[in-house]
Amino acid sequence: QLEVGVDGLAVVVAKNSAGHDCLVNPEVRGLTLAQLRWIFTDWSDENLAAEGVNVTSVAPDDDGDGVKEWSDLHRDCPQVPINPYGAGDQSGTHDFFGEVVLCEECFG
Repeated sequence: QLEVGVDGLAVVVAKNSAGHDCLVNPEVRGLTLAQLRWIFTDWSDENLAAEGVNVTSVAPDDDGDGVKEWSDLHRDCPQVPINPYGAGDQSGTHDFFGEVVLCEECFG
């Protein structure tokens, strides 16, 4: 038996939703790891920058209203709040996502 993986996860949006419309835009075409960090954390821009996230390039059209919206990622995306959902904090998947996407030292 050959082990090929330990855990896996997917980040998805509902088809024909604001997120879907944004991510299929040829100018956007998906999310980067830095954009996932920005979306899934409540850290300040300063904290994100300390973790190596260039918020200006991640959300170049951020309107500064404190609400993470699809339009913050690209001007052609809908101005609809991003509502991230994930596994509960008692889940190993939660810890795995946190280590890989957010901050390994924070979850390790």
